[in-house]
Amino acid sequence: MLASDFSQLYRGRNSNLNEAAPRLKAAATYLQGEAWIVDTTGHIVADSSVPAKTDVTLSDFDPTFMGNRSYTIGNCFGIFPYEVLSVSAPITGNYNTYGYVLVHLPISAIQQIKDNILNILYISSGIIFGLSLIILLVFTVTVYFPLKKITIAANQYAEGNLKHKLQLKTHDEMGYLAATLNYMSDELDKMEEYQKTFIANVSHDFRSPLTSIKGYLEAILDGTIPPEMYEKLYRAVQSTGADLALCDYAKVDEAGVPCVQTHAAVPQKSLTGRELLQKAYWTTVQIAWNKLYRRTIFAQLRYPVGKLNEDFFVIPEICLNTQKAVVVPDVLYYYVQRGDSIMGKSRTLRHCDAAEAAQRYWNCLVENRVYETLPAAAECTFCVVSRIYWTLPAALRKEPRSMEMLRMQSETVRRTRQYCAVPLKLQLQSWLLWRCPQVYGWLRDMSK
Repeated sequence: MLASDFSQLYRGRNSNLNEAAPRLKAAATYLQGEAWIVDTTGHIVADSSVPAKTDVTLSDFDPTFMGNRSYTIGNCFGIFPYEVLSVSAPITGNYNTYGYVLVHLPISAIQQIKDNILNILYISSGIIFGLSLIILLVFTVTVYFPLKKITIAANQYAEGNLKHKLQLKTHDEMGYLAATLNYMSDELDKMEEYQKTFIANVSHDFRSPLTSIKGYLEAILDGTIPPEMYEKLYRAVQSTGADLALCDYAKVDEAGVPCVQTHAAVPQKSLTGRELLQKAYWTTVQIAWNKLYRRTIFAQLRYPVGKLNEDFFVIPEICLNTQKAVVVPDVLYYYVQRGDSIMGKSRTLRHCDAAEAAQRYWNCLVENRVYETLPAAAECTFCVVSRIYWTLPAALRKEPRSMEMLRMQSETVRRTRQYCAVPLKLQLQSWLLWRCPQVYGWLRDMSK
């Protein structure tokens, strides 16, 4: 480009070189080297360096010294004491060559430029590698590890382990996915529990009537229910106009040997429904199988589905539906506790139904303003909860329903104080059973 521009200024004469000097110096400064204009004899007619070498003639100058290349490396005919890269371009015009433009760059400067470029490349590569490593680490922590945990959880759910929890607390998409999977497993687990409960309830509902019929037939055949039981109860109803008749009972083992009596018989022979409700915490009143009822009592009344101790659940309503009850103070029913029965098997959380029934009885007393019986009902609730809790396996005592049962009985005793006086002993026992069950158990064992 310089040779083309200078061909208009230089025709082998020096008259126009003053105009070419600024451009020559600008090119040399930009290239960080030296630029010459040399005539065909090798004489330097213009130079960008200071001091200029315009009085120097290149010895043995040969215009073809570069051969077929556009550059050469050397000291340029001994002018430079160090190696330079020389680039030559002819100044031509009218098919004549008037001279040459030579540009010289020190090899050391080129080396420095190369090193600078390589340093930039190395630093850029290092930065890119470091950023890539950071991105890989972030990806591993935020994507790979969570996906691995999610995969493990999915395999656990596929194997049926719905209790497995996915521990991801992040607030990104992975955390939301983990929370969704945990919610899904909880709902599936609940559905499975619902299915088991439903099947158990249906089995219980089908089995209970059949068992009752079978039990009554066997009881009549083996003398557990004496033939005169319902005859006496029926005569008592007919003679008094009562809606309900009940008798005393005795517990016997499977061999028929009487057990130690653990209940109190109802001494009165005639009671109102309210009086019967006041004694509903007595075992003789709680149970259903020592009574004869008018059909109207059960017109709108049904036993709860899937509950143990279902008798105690409906006794308050039975009492409220009864105008008059009559007591036959004879032992006419013999209760046999078989080892293979529902109540005789090992304790489960289903036995907490009895505590729920006791709480329901206490609520019924409050709703009907039978406040004088509340302390006895609260003590009944406490005793039922204590008996159930200490007969449960140790692992089940820590279950939420067990702990809620302890809290419920303490709340019942506390609320009773709003209506009437409660014995201090009961208050202390109730509080200890809720807050310090182990201490209460130790004190209970010591008092035996």
